[in-house]
Amino acid sequence: WVFTVIGFSAWGWEAYEYGDGGGGWKDAYTSFLQHIDYGFRGPPVFDLGNQDMTFYNYLYDFLYNLLIILIMVAIITGIIIDTFSAKREEGNEIKANIKSYCFICSHPREVFQRNRINFKTHQQNDHNPWMYLFYWMYLQEKEDSELTGLETVMKEQMKNQSITYFPIYKALALPEEEEEDEEIQGLKESVNQLHT
Repeated sequence: WVFTVIGFSAWGWEAYEYGDGGGGWKDAYTSFLQHIDYGFRGPPVFDLGNQDMTFYNYLYDFLYNLLIILIMVAIITGIIIDTFSAKREEGNEIKANIKSYCFICSHPREVFQRNRINFKTHQQNDHNPWMYLFYWMYLQEKEDSELTGLETVMKEQMKNQSITYFPIYKALALPEEEEEDEEIQGLKESVNQLHT
Protein backbone atom coordinates (compact mmCIF):
# COMPACT_ATOMS: atom_id res chain seq x y z
CA TRP A 1 0.00 0.00 0.00
CA VAL A 2 2.88 2.36 0.82
CA PHE A 3 4.47 1.81 -2.59
CA THR A 4 1.10 2.38 -4.24
CA VAL A 5 0.60 5.72 -2.52
CA ILE A 6 4.20 6.85 -3.11
CA GLY A 7 4.03 5.78 -6.76
CA PHE A 8 0.95 7.68 -7.80
CA SER A 9 1.71 10.63 -5.48
CA ALA A 10 5.21 11.19 -6.86
CA TRP A 11 4.73 10.32 -10.54
CA GLY A 12 1.01 10.35 -11.21
CA TRP A 13 -1.41 7.71 -12.42
CA GLU A 14 0.09 7.10 -15.87
CA ALA A 15 3.83 7.34 -15.08
CA TYR A 16 4.55 3.65 -14.56
CA GLU A 17 3.19 0.20 -15.24
CA TYR A 18 4.32 -3.40 -14.99
CA GLY A 19 6.27 -5.17 -17.69
CA ASP A 20 3.75 -8.03 -17.96
CA GLY A 21 0.59 -5.91 -17.77
CA GLY A 22 -1.22 -3.52 -15.52
CA GLY A 23 -1.00 0.24 -15.37
CA GLY A 24 -3.41 2.92 -16.46
CA TRP A 25 -4.95 3.32 -13.03
CA LYS A 26 -7.68 5.77 -12.20
CA ASP A 27 -7.91 5.24 -8.44
CA ALA A 28 -5.86 4.02 -5.46
CA TYR A 29 -7.86 0.79 -5.10
CA THR A 30 -7.13 -0.39 -8.67
CA SER A 31 -3.50 0.65 -8.28
CA PHE A 32 -3.18 -1.33 -5.05
CA LEU A 33 -4.76 -4.44 -6.59
CA GLN A 34 -2.33 -4.27 -9.51
CA HIS A 35 0.59 -3.81 -7.12
CA ILE A 36 -0.50 -7.04 -5.41
CA ASP A 37 -1.19 -8.86 -8.69
CA TYR A 38 1.86 -7.83 -10.71
CA GLY A 39 4.12 -6.50 -7.98
CA PHE A 40 5.39 -9.84 -6.73
CA ARG A 41 6.56 -10.72 -10.26
CA GLY A 42 8.64 -7.62 -10.83
CA PRO A 43 8.94 -3.92 -10.02
CA PRO A 44 7.06 -1.23 -11.91
CA VAL A 45 8.49 0.03 -15.20
CA PHE A 46 8.54 3.82 -15.48
CA ASP A 47 7.19 5.40 -18.66
CA LEU A 48 8.74 8.87 -18.44
CA GLY A 49 8.67 9.69 -22.13
CA ASN A 50 11.88 11.54 -23.11
CA GLN A 51 12.92 12.17 -19.50
CA ASP A 52 15.75 10.26 -17.85
CA MET A 53 15.29 8.18 -14.73
CA THR A 54 15.94 10.25 -11.62
CA PHE A 55 17.58 9.19 -8.38
CA TYR A 56 14.12 8.79 -6.85
CA ASN A 57 13.00 6.46 -9.65
CA TYR A 58 16.05 4.28 -9.04
CA LEU A 59 15.53 4.41 -5.27
CA TYR A 60 11.87 3.45 -5.69
CA ASP A 61 12.84 0.51 -7.95
CA PHE A 62 15.63 -0.60 -5.62
CA LEU A 63 13.47 -0.48 -2.48
CA TYR A 64 10.59 -2.17 -4.30
CA ASN A 65 12.90 -5.00 -5.41
CA LEU A 66 14.49 -5.32 -1.99
CA LEU A 67 11.47 -5.01 0.29
CA ILE A 68 8.64 -6.49 -1.76
CA ILE A 69 10.15 -8.94 -4.21
CA LEU A 70 13.09 -10.25 -2.19
CA ILE A 71 12.22 -9.87 1.48
CA MET A 72 8.42 -10.22 1.47
CA VAL A 73 8.45 -13.17 -0.90
CA ALA A 74 11.24 -14.80 1.17
CA ILE A 75 9.25 -14.28 4.37
CA ILE A 76 6.09 -15.76 2.86
CA THR A 77 8.04 -18.68 1.38
CA GLY A 78 9.80 -19.25 4.72
CA ILE A 79 6.50 -19.31 6.59
CA ILE A 80 5.08 -21.84 4.14
CA ILE A 81 8.18 -24.06 4.31
CA ASP A 82 8.31 -23.85 8.13
CA THR A 83 4.63 -24.75 8.38
CA PHE A 84 5.03 -27.77 6.13
CA SER A 85 8.17 -28.94 7.92
CA ALA A 86 6.42 -28.60 11.29
CA LYS A 87 3.48 -30.63 9.95
CA ARG A 88 5.86 -33.25 8.56
CA GLU A 89 7.74 -33.42 11.88
CA GLU A 90 4.48 -33.77 13.78
CA GLY A 91 3.36 -36.54 11.42
CA ASN A 92 6.70 -38.35 11.78
CA GLU A 93 6.43 -38.13 15.56
CA ILE A 94 2.93 -39.61 15.46
CA LYS A 95 4.10 -42.44 13.17
CA ALA A 96 7.05 -43.14 15.49
CA ASN A 97 4.69 -43.30 18.49
CA ILE A 98 2.33 -45.64 16.64
CA LYS A 99 5.25 -47.98 15.85
CA SER A 100 6.86 -47.73 19.29
CA TYR A 101 3.98 -47.70 21.78
CA CYS A 102 0.94 -49.89 22.34
CA PHE A 103 -2.13 -47.73 21.73
CA ILE A 104 -4.11 -49.43 24.49
CA CYS A 105 -1.66 -49.98 27.35
CA SER A 106 0.93 -47.29 26.45
CA HIS A 107 3.85 -49.65 27.06
CA PRO A 108 6.83 -48.96 24.79
CA ARG A 109 8.12 -51.64 22.43
CA GLU A 110 11.28 -52.05 24.55
CA VAL A 111 9.33 -53.40 27.52
CA PHE A 112 8.00 -56.26 25.42
CA GLN A 113 11.39 -56.91 23.84
CA ARG A 114 13.02 -57.09 27.29
CA ASN A 115 10.50 -59.80 28.22
CA ARG A 116 10.89 -61.61 24.88
CA ILE A 117 7.34 -60.84 23.79
CA ASN A 118 6.62 -59.98 20.18
CA PHE A 119 5.30 -56.42 20.11
CA LYS A 120 3.24 -56.92 16.94
CA THR A 121 1.64 -60.04 18.37
CA HIS A 122 0.77 -58.13 21.54
CA GLN A 123 -0.83 -55.34 19.47
CA GLN A 124 -2.76 -57.74 17.26
CA ASN A 125 -3.90 -60.27 19.84
CA ASP A 126 -3.81 -58.79 23.35
CA HIS A 127 -4.54 -55.10 22.75
CA ASN A 128 -6.03 -54.78 19.33
CA PRO A 129 -7.65 -51.30 19.09
CA TRP A 130 -10.20 -52.64 16.61
CA MET A 131 -11.50 -55.06 19.21
CA TYR A 132 -12.10 -52.16 21.58
CA LEU A 133 -13.95 -50.34 18.80
CA PHE A 134 -16.04 -53.43 18.03
CA TYR A 135 -16.82 -53.81 21.72
CA TRP A 136 -17.87 -50.16 21.87
CA MET A 137 -20.15 -50.67 18.86
CA TYR A 138 -21.54 -53.85 20.43
CA LEU A 139 -22.44 -51.94 23.60
CA GLN A 140 -24.05 -49.14 21.59
CA GLU A 141 -26.25 -51.58 19.68
CA LYS A 142 -27.26 -53.69 22.68
CA GLU A 143 -30.42 -52.74 24.57
CA ASP A 144 -29.84 -51.34 28.08
CA SER A 145 -32.14 -53.97 29.58
CA GLU A 146 -29.96 -56.76 28.11
CA LEU A 147 -26.63 -55.44 29.46
CA THR A 148 -24.75 -57.31 32.17
CA GLY A 149 -23.40 -55.42 35.19
CA LEU A 150 -19.93 -55.04 33.68
CA GLU A 151 -21.35 -53.98 30.31
CA THR A 152 -23.53 -51.35 32.02
CA VAL A 153 -20.50 -49.89 33.79
CA MET A 154 -18.43 -49.94 30.59
CA LYS A 155 -21.20 -48.31 28.55
CA GLU A 156 -21.59 -45.58 31.17
CA GLN A 157 -17.84 -44.91 31.20
CA MET A 158 -17.76 -44.76 27.41
CA LYS A 159 -20.75 -42.42 27.39
CA ASN A 160 -18.91 -40.10 29.82
CA GLN A 161 -15.75 -40.38 27.68
CA SER A 162 -13.83 -41.87 30.57
CA ILE A 163 -10.77 -43.97 29.70
CA THR A 164 -10.44 -45.68 33.07
CA TYR A 165 -11.49 -48.98 31.50
CA PHE A 166 -8.34 -48.99 29.34
CA PRO A 167 -5.58 -51.14 30.84
CA ILE A 168 -3.06 -48.28 30.91
CA TYR A 169 0.40 -49.64 31.81
CA LYS A 170 -1.14 -53.07 32.27
CA ALA A 171 -0.68 -56.12 30.07
CA LEU A 172 -1.35 -59.74 31.00
CA ALA A 173 1.68 -60.84 28.99
CA LEU A 174 4.07 -58.80 31.19
CA PRO A 175 5.23 -59.64 34.71
CA GLU A 176 3.57 -57.49 37.39
CA GLU A 177 6.73 -55.69 38.52
CA GLU A 178 7.32 -54.55 34.92
CA GLU A 179 3.84 -53.07 34.82
CA GLU A 180 4.38 -51.22 38.09
CA ASP A 181 7.74 -49.85 36.91
CA GLU A 182 6.19 -48.62 33.67
CA GLU A 183 3.24 -47.07 35.50
CA ILE A 184 5.57 -45.22 37.84
CA GLN A 185 7.72 -44.14 34.89
CA GLY A 186 4.61 -42.90 33.07
CA LEU A 187 3.50 -40.91 36.11
CA LYS A 188 6.97 -39.35 36.37
CA GLU A 189 6.84 -38.35 32.72
CA SER A 190 3.38 -36.80 33.22
CA VAL A 191 4.62 -34.81 36.22
CA ASN A 192 7.70 -33.66 34.28
CA GLN A 193 5.51 -32.50 31.39
CA LEU A 194 3.35 -30.52 33.80
CA HIS A 195 6.45 -28.73 35.13
CA THR A 196 7.62 -27.73 31.64
